[in-house]
Amino acid sequence: MNRPIRLVSALAALLASPALVAQVTPDAPVDPVRAAFDRADTDRDGRLSRAEAARLPTVGPKFEQYDENRDGYLSFEEYRTGFPVAPLGTTAGA
Repeated sequence: MNRPIRLVSALAALLASPALVAQVTPDAPVDPVRAAFDRADTDRDGRLSRAEAARLPTVGPKFEQYDENRDGYLSFEEYRTGFPVAPLGTTAGA
């Protein structure tokens, strides 16, 4: 197999990968807890500051409780602990 054909084959395999398909499929289920976290993360740094969390009535008052490592921010994992795990596509917890 020559180089251009291998390159095209590799590209086709990459484009068919489940991870890439999941990112571009508009009908993919949405995790409502993740969506709420992403909306609250206004500076898009992947964590919630105390001010960002304060805008969420169910999180703001419990900020210290959720901030397990006491770094002054909530990671998504810390944020998620405050909500019951719900199946994707439901609104339980957010």
